[in-house]
Amino acid sequence: MKKVLLFFVLFLSFVFCFSQSPIQIRRERIQSSYMLALGRAPSESEITYWQGRADAKTISDFVANHKTYIGQDAGTRRAVIIKAYNDALGRNPTAAEIDYWSKYNQTYVELMKAHVQWLAGNPAEYEKVISRSYQFELGRQPAAAEIAYWKTQGVLSYLILVGCHEDWKRRNNNNGSAPKTSGASTIASGSSLVIQVPISATVAQEAHVLSGLLSTNGGNVIAAGGGNVIAAGGGNVIAAGGGNVIAAGGGN
Repeated sequence: MKKVLLFFVLFLSFVFCFSQSPIQIRRERIQSSYMLALGRAPSESEITYWQGRADAKTISDFVANHKTYIGQDAGTRRAVIIKAYNDALGRNPTAAEIDYWSKYNQTYVELMKAHVQWLAGNPAEYEKVISRSYQFELGRQPAAAEIAYWKTQGVLSYLILVGCHEDWKRRNNNNGSAPKTSGASTIASGSSLVIQVPISATVAQEAHVLSGLLSTNGGNVIAAGGGNVIAAGGGNVIAAGGGNVIAAGGGN
């Protein structure tokens, strides 16, 4: 039995909602901040905690609070480091790598950006990431033509690659042996590997400003890395795991 994938990417899809309450808007900001800062969704108790505090009003405020906590709590800092390595590279960090990054209090998305940038300068390591993603989701090694294809898509995180493989297999009737050497790469809005949270235009704009990451390929996109991946059913999208995620046909 395939182990449960412990990686996720946040797709924040724009929703037309003209009467959202301040409580709902704040909930969206809390959810977005946890994904960007800690690489995970908040629990209901965490959402309740932040709903009751007055010292954070924007996504940026929430992320700043989380970043301070990362710097103060060694266990949280270690968890974020491990999460980012798993999501970016498809492997656990070594003890030396944990020690190195523990000197800083970087957020999940900051670490993801650093790892994707490192992969861009180390193509042999990126090939290993591609191979790991094929082994995990398709149960095989990629062919040389498939590695060449993915290199034309820019440098993507392990997480994004696995999400693309999942959708490719689904679109080919669960045939994991189907070769992928051309065409667009997509992550389905109904992916079992992603967490999807609908947000308002107001919150989406805040996330854009906070990250400073906008796709040049269309759509309202926040992405920690390069590449060309279409978020099927798109809209406003945060892909914390990397990729220029194109919001196909939708959103703001």
